[in-house]
This record gives sequence, structure tokens and C-alpha cells, in this order.
Amino acid sequence: MKHNVASGGCSETTDRILTILTDQLNLTVPTPQTDLIGEGILDSLALVDLIMHLEGEFGFAVEPDQLELDNFQTVERIGQMVLQSTAELTTAAV
Repeated sequence: MKHNVASGGCSETTDRILTILTDQLNLTVPTPQTDLIGEGILDSLALVDLIMHLEGEFGFAVEPDQLELDNFQTVERIGQMVLQSTAELTTAAV
């Protein structure tokens, strides 16, 4: 599933997150800017599922200090967290 996202370098990451939300969690997300929590799209159980899928898809572990609702407010914010976490993994491996 391809989504139109005008967010530059993180569009591939955003697409992958949207695919997880729609295909794996069966959630409808109108846009990457949609407030997932405020709109009631992402509840606590779906959040746990999402974290498991993110860790599997992107190969990193969500750290306890990342478990702030702000990091999961929108697909864009989730993408920023993923990019930061995977960049830290790459830097640590060098």
C-alpha cells in the first residue's frame, strides 16, 4: 500500500508505518498528521501491538524513555522516533 506523503526523507518510513497500522493492526489513518490518540484510533492495546511491529519491521527496541504518548501522537512523530532510534543503532555499530 502506497501513501502520498510530502515529508521528504522520511516518506519511506512513514509509508512503512502506515502499512503496519492499516495492514497489521487494521486501523484507518486518514493522514500522517492525524492525531492517533486524540481521535481514538490508537488505544493502549493497539499501541502495544504497534510497538511490537515497529521493533520487528525496523530492527530496534523501543526504550522505556521513548514510551511517551507524544512519540505516538501522529504517524509523523512515530517516524521521527523510528529514524532517531535506527540512526542511533547505526552510529553505535560504527
